[in-house]
Amino acid sequence: MSIQIVREPRWPAFEATLAAAGVYLALPAPLSLGPSWLLLAVIVLLLIPIVVSDRRGHHNVTRILTLTANLIITIAMIASLILLVTGIPQHLEAPKALLRSASALWIANILVFALWYWKLDAGGPLRRERPPRRQE
Repeated sequence: MSIQIVREPRWPAFEATLAAAGVYLALPAPLSLGPSWLLLAVIVLLLIPIVVSDRRGHHNVTRILTLTANLIITIAMIASLILLVTGIPQHLEAPKALLRSASALWIANILVFALWYWKLDAGGPLRRERPPRRQE
């Protein structure tokens, strides 16, 4: 009797990573680190070796790269949140732009938290794919 391992799909995490980086494009220039397209470009460049290493079975490389991508998005989001909060009393942006930016950061926060949870919960997708050991 052989146990067939069912792989957990990876595409939802890739889409969430792209979406979190894409939401960053909605931020006005004073609330983003560098050009707004830079985060998305870095994440796309990281996703290429992530997909290749995952397909080739180099799961340690994949894990390190996905954690790096999550960390980069998290740092960018925290920096933008700090810029948003410090910019409120300075009136750097119009109220509607601040509200849109806060909403974009909130959506990015949900996506980033979901990515961290997916990556770390129960040891990550690789450990969740392993069949449970029977105790005898």
